[in-house]
Amino acid sequence: MILELKFNNYKMFKNENVLSFSADTRIKQLGSNYFNVLNRNILKSVSLYGQNNIGKSNVLYLFKLIRNVMLGVEDISFNRDVFGDTSKSDISITFKTDIDKNWMEYSFTYDSFKHTIVKESLNEKIFYATGNSSVKNIYERDNEKELLSVLGNDQAELLKLLPSKKPFLYCVSLDNDIFDSLKTYLDSFVNFAESLEIVKLFNIPIEKTIEVLKGNDQTKKKFILEFVRHADLSVKDFFYNDKTIIKGSNNEPINEEALKKIDIIDQLKLCTKYGDKIVPSILFDSTGTKKIEAIASYVYEAIINGKTLIIDELDNGIHFKLSRAILSAFNSFANTKGQLLFTAHDIDLISCKSMMRKDQIYFSFRNDDLTSKLFCLKDAPVKDGGPRSAQDLLKHYNRGEFGYVPRPNFIKYLSAANKE
Repeated sequence: MILELKFNNYKMFKNENVLSFSADTRIKQLGSNYFNVLNRNILKSVSLYGQNNIGKSNVLYLFKLIRNVMLGVEDISFNRDVFGDTSKSDISITFKTDIDKNWMEYSFTYDSFKHTIVKESLNEKIFYATGNSSVKNIYERDNEKELLSVLGNDQAELLKLLPSKKPFLYCVSLDNDIFDSLKTYLDSFVNFAESLEIVKLFNIPIEKTIEVLKGNDQTKKKFILEFVRHADLSVKDFFYNDKTIIKGSNNEPINEEALKKIDIIDQLKLCTKYGDKIVPSILFDSTGTKKIEAIASYVYEAIINGKTLIIDELDNGIHFKLSRAILSAFNSFANTKGQLLFTAHDIDLISCKSMMRKDQIYFSFRNDDLTSKLFCLKDAPVKDGGPRSAQDLLKHYNRGEFGYVPRPNFIKYLSAANKE
């Protein structure tokens, strides 16, 4: 579960930006859109809007970078020596997993040219009902200042022996008496990283749904079937048929053992029933239906198992009522621990009146120096009070008060081209 993300000098974003899942207590409507965790009101969903090529997807993919770092992956590259990019990026994520007693804050500076962690710190944050908070430092490492502190003890003599491509928790043995108390924090890293599900709806893999349908969990299977049936009313059933025989052009069965590394075999065994006809889903289902079939398992696991589902372009290629249904599922009282972060272009999806609170809506815009910046709608300096009074988000958005809005006039240029 995410409380807050801070980052500085990451791709198009050159200054500090904050993406917060902390609910603003001043906003009273839509109480089902957040839950209380350790004295913090945590938003169940957050949206990110803005024009094309403004950095929305980059923010989502930053979570993939964080995921890789916390899993100990080496040689992560994300900044390029172009457009004035510099090598060092500052990133901080505040999170909680089921094994954490309190909120955890992991901060690190990563040199993407040298593929090294320059400095990092892990803190345990306690929020009290009174509104106060306290911080306990677990460890702090700074290779530039030659500093290493672990649970308040100076361990600087170890710095020269430690690799800098991974977090400190991966660089020392946690089986000795000195660092054995850190095991739970490494488990927290792995647990949180594996709870991040990052997908692009315009190219979403269906393997997760296939694994569910091949398994024995009937509850999951029923959810996926109902999910698909509500998306496509003509679908009577949706299932994995292990008895399907794949034949070649000579009408002879193909040796699947020889093709076991090719996932197309599994996809050909994924079947959809229309009326009394059973057909291969990959060949007969529409692109939109396939997306719904693929996203169903992600939605289920996020809400039931408490994961954070991060979707690039939630409104890509599916009916507007389906994207609203997915968002409503996360914002409902039925969701007690799952989170959703998504980008989209459908402004009606985030109507302040019915779907989303102002603190759930972020915009990305471009500064005069061509760098990007995030801001939350609750902080938007709009004229005449903006949505705070009128709650007419679309009107203010179209005015360009939350950033540039494209106003294409292709007819003008087509007419000129015809004359020429």
